[in-house]
Amino acid sequence: MTSIVEVQSGQCGILVGLKTVQFNNEKVLLLSYNSNRSRWEVELSSGSTIKVKPENILVTKAIQRERKVKLFGLK
Repeated sequence: MTSIVEVQSGQCGILVGLKTVQFNNEKVLLLSYNSNRSRWEVELSSGSTIKVKPENILVTKAIQRERKVKLFGLK
């Protein structure tokens, strides 16, 4: 069963159907939406960013993005 979720910055997704096939199936973090260009800026797992059409992002509640955390001052 497919459910529709409201898409907003901070959500995670998977890229699909891109002409640049190297990015297909990449997990991404949605950063910001440019309504003038109708594109989402997304962060790739490498840390670089690209802009993609909304129809090329599969967003589900089940996707969890691994986050790296730096701890300071621990002994």
